[in-house]
Amino acid sequence: MKAPSEQSTKKPVSRIRSVPGIVPKSASLYQDPRFDTALGKADMQKARRNYQFLDGYRESELSTLKQQLKNTKDNEERHMISKAIQSQKSRLETLKKRDEETEILSKLKNKKMSRSKKREFVLKERFSRMSSKEVARTMEKRRRKVAQKQKKLLPERRPEQE
Repeated sequence: MKAPSEQSTKKPVSRIRSVPGIVPKSASLYQDPRFDTALGKADMQKARRNYQFLDGYRESELSTLKQQLKNTKDNEERHMISKAIQSQKSRLETLKKRDEETEILSKLKNKKMSRSKKREFVLKERFSRMSSKEVARTMEKRRRKVAQKQKKLLPERRPEQE
């Protein structure tokens, strides 16, 4: 019979300990190719084109949620439905903004520009598509956001002592 081997006490013990009888997660049988890093980054534009039809479903779901909100009397349920409506609206708005941005950037595909210049171009295009009322509202929001950031950076005032 062989004696147990000696190990230094100075060597740190591995945090991940192997437990007999339990198969580690990394040894799973199936690996989804969509999330495999060896295949490269996911093409978001391609995925967006392939699943464009989901926008129609999302909009119909939004209208059914609005209908449910009208018919519901329970306050807690109304709150949950209104949150779901807000979430759905936000998702649709984000997707539309992304689509708009990719459309604008497709015009600049062959031009060599820095990321900041591209961003500037996208913002100019976005503002040119907005009505004057929307531009004013957006600029006011932006002004408030910047003012709030500056307010946070100011040191707190000391209480006045008499």
